Amino acid sequence: MKVVEKDFGQLPDGKIVTSFTLENIKHTQITAISYGATWQSFSVEHDGVKQELLVPVSYTHLRAHETRSN
Repeated sequence: MKVVEKDFGQLPDGKIVTSFTLENIKHTQITAISYGATWQSFSVEHDGVKQELLVPVSYTHLRAHETRSN
């Protein structure tokens, strides 16, 4: 299994938010961020085509997570 860790953004209080992408040998991937363990992406590969399974596609920038209403 492959794991990729990247900086996703920084909160107003200075804390760094990290994204983690895990991928298995069949190219199934999940990406989550450390801000509330929020899922960013979940995809599978079928017949060589990547298919995103999260609907709607999650926010790709930290600011959207901070300002969304619940």
